[in-house]
Amino acid sequence: MISVVMATYNGEKFIKEQLDSICNQTMLPDEIVIQDDISKDGTLKIVREYKEKFNSIKWKIEKNLENVGYKVNFYNAICNSNGDFIFLCDQDDIWKKDKIEKMVKIMQDDENILLLMSSFEPFYQENCKNKIHTEKYFGKKIVKFKNLNHCINTPRPGCTFCCRRNLIEKYKKLVNFKIPHDNFLWQIASINNNAYLLNEKLILYRRHANNASNNKVNSMNKRLQAINTQIYELQNIIESFDLNTEQKNYFECQMKIFETRYNLVKNHDLIKYLGLLKNIKYFYNIRLVFSDIYYIIKYRGEK
Repeated sequence: MISVVMATYNGEKFIKEQLDSICNQTMLPDEIVIQDDISKDGTLKIVREYKEKFNSIKWKIEKNLENVGYKVNFYNAICNSNGDFIFLCDQDDIWKKDKIEKMVKIMQDDENILLLMSSFEPFYQENCKNKIHTEKYFGKKIVKFKNLNHCINTPRPGCTFCCRRNLIEKYKKLVNFKIPHDNFLWQIASINNNAYLLNEKLILYRRHANNASNNKVNSMNKRLQAINTQIYELQNIIESFDLNTEQKNYFECQMKIFETRYNLVKNHDLIKYLGLLKNIKYFYNIRLVFSDIYYIIKYRGEK
């Protein structure tokens, strides 16, 4: 059984394109789960029109009793799904016609895969300045993530995810609403050594001014907040996940490195920061280093 899970909020501007792309897949989902977070526009009206038009698909349409934010809203939607394969879906993207078919086949062929993500093609509207940068994997169709340094942040957004049911059950038991649902799912699958990438662009990923994830780090305070968030997520992994000794030691070391990193960025100490790079294996992305150095230099004259 295949579920598509979508969390909606004031999505009337783009949701028709997304629903069209789902309802015209070469392999249709068995159910589409919509969880609405008290939209004030015509989102639910549009969804109900699609339910009538595409009535061969089972639709579950629920509305929260109060506005809960995207993390809890996605959790509610995920909990309302019944599929063996659960696709996470944003309200404003466009799926390639064979996205479901290709990803389900790979999941069926390899029962070890807990989470399969795809690549995507970003497109920008409304003068969106937050450009997307992702790590590239050339020459590989299927990429398995093996290194622990990948575990903190997902290399692809949640709207590219296909999750196996047992991953969803693990997530429901461990959920922490301070952590975005896609990061949490990624961390569970990655730590269990069962996270994969289909290196094919199966989504047109819309970027616009109102994206929930469109929160560009553009000040020292936001930079420090981002590092603090990473430290918090590492602490949660250490305290909440069933880790072996090697994994626990790694994440404890990584957390200490990130705590030092926080202080060096905060104090604009470029020399000591460069010395910290002897521990580069704990930095999940080299772009992280360049960004930190940029903020150290930019705000160096400030107290």
